[in-house]
Amino acid sequence: MKSKLLIVSMFIAISFIAVINKDEIIRAVISINVNVKISQNIADNYYKPNNVLFITVKNSKDVPIGFKKIIGPQYPLKINIKGEDILFPSLVTFKLKLVATMNFDGQIGELKKGDYYSSNVREINLFCRQADIEIDKIK
Repeated sequence: MKSKLLIVSMFIAISFIAVINKDEIIRAVISINVNVKISQNIADNYYKPNNVLFITVKNSKDVPIGFKKIIGPQYPLKINIKGEDILFPSLVTFKLKLVATMNFDGQIGELKKGDYYSSNVREINLFCRQADIEIDKIK
């Protein structure tokens, strides 16, 4: 009886450690250098001192799993998305998507009139180290 209890306890402890380590391993793996630029057709109109750029990371099912927020971006811009920017490492999939949005109210979420965004979603894999994205549309 004691040996069964010990085996079950060890199994639970190992399972718990494996789950914690999985998230930490995923966070350690992610490091994406992102070059963000703004399209020439909207470059003259975008700048206001309080604009906010969000680079959102989504999994293969389009679920947002993390983001990077930059206040007052100047383009072209180079940023690094790290594991600490991933809020839900347990939802990370091998295929990831990067989406850029920029607005003036600092709210992330659904696009509102006057918000800028990247019309092309940048698809990458989990081990990608470099990505380019262009903000090219206004809602």
